[in-house]
Amino acid sequence: MKILAIIQKSLREQIRQVWLVLLTISMAPFFVGVYYLMWETSSMDITVSILNLDKGIKQQNHGNEFASWALSQESDSLPISFNKVKDRETGIDRIRNKKTEALLILPSNFSIALNQLSAGEAVKVPFEITGDLSDINYMVAAIWTHEMIVKYIGEEGQVDSFTKFTETPAGVSGDLDEFDLYVPGLIILSTIMLMFTAAIAFVRESEQKTIIRIKLSKAKTWELISGISLVQILIGFISILLTLGIAAGLGFEFSGSWGIFLVILSITCLSIIGFSLIVAALTKTVNQVLIVGNFPLFLFMFFTGAMMPVHGPTFFSFAEYDVTLPGLMSPYHAVQALKKVSIYEAGLNEIWPELICLSAITIFYFIIGAWLFRRKHLRLS
Repeated sequence: MKILAIIQKSLREQIRQVWLVLLTISMAPFFVGVYYLMWETSSMDITVSILNLDKGIKQQNHGNEFASWALSQESDSLPISFNKVKDRETGIDRIRNKKTEALLILPSNFSIALNQLSAGEAVKVPFEITGDLSDINYMVAAIWTHEMIVKYIGEEGQVDSFTKFTETPAGVSGDLDEFDLYVPGLIILSTIMLMFTAAIAFVRESEQKTIIRIKLSKAKTWELISGISLVQILIGFISILLTLGIAAGLGFEFSGSWGIFLVILSITCLSIIGFSLIVAALTKTVNQVLIVGNFPLFLFMFFTGAMMPVHGPTFFSFAEYDVTLPGLMSPYHAVQALKKVSIYEAGLNEIWPELICLSAITIFYFIIGAWLFRRKHLRLS
């Protein structure tokens, strides 16, 4: 039975190419997860914060009454929930940290205007809504909040509603178009691609046997890693500048701090190089890098916000910053930090949670990667 011999031979060859087999059988299940994440991200779970500045009139404060009424309206049939904040700064911080989609501000004369309207005077009831105008969830939140105000006025005043609606963009979100929103993630994508060049640079030393001379020269592990990493950082910044140049030529304008921008991207480049060390430690040849590297590449592209917005279950929070499942990958924090800088013109004091997470994961990648790489490729046999 020659066919049995051929089957055995073919099975042995496939076992030798185990990474290619794993890539083949896991690609479709992987995209099932991607589409599930896209569905989760697109689902409506909208929160609006209420800031009541109403001073009230004659023992009545319509601002407080509206807030209590809005909270009581929450139900499974409404894609919106409300909460209270104590000041404007807190509300804006919640918008930046994606804990709320919009901030409703009831002004000091909210009750006065409602009483005048109930008395038949031709006045408009003022209120303000602010948020990230580039976020589709904000648009839904603003529409629903306006409808809630109108409904409250109709129920409480028993008159036709007259409102003076003021919309205030958070940061420069009102000046951005859809293309501007994609660029920060694509800039991070340009650093993610270092995963291949860096991992190949490390593995090539072993594959071409030049690592033997490095071993005999008594070069330290950190010297080898530092030398290759500096070259990779240079390649990373060339890619970043090229990406920025093309984006600028197509109309993109960066409005944040260039210094903070460079800090974020420098740490991100180091992070990807650190992860590349792990990939290099798990492979022996350049071909294996090209196969194995596809797994983390897809994860970093689709699950970190570089290609599309993502949300995930929250593990814990600190300083109002949620650490989620995608947050286990360093580019996620880089994308969030860049968006805050480019949309909200945030400073270092406003993105330090992202920088701490990004730096901590980078250090973790390097520690694990250096240890594994040293054991796999730098041991003298």
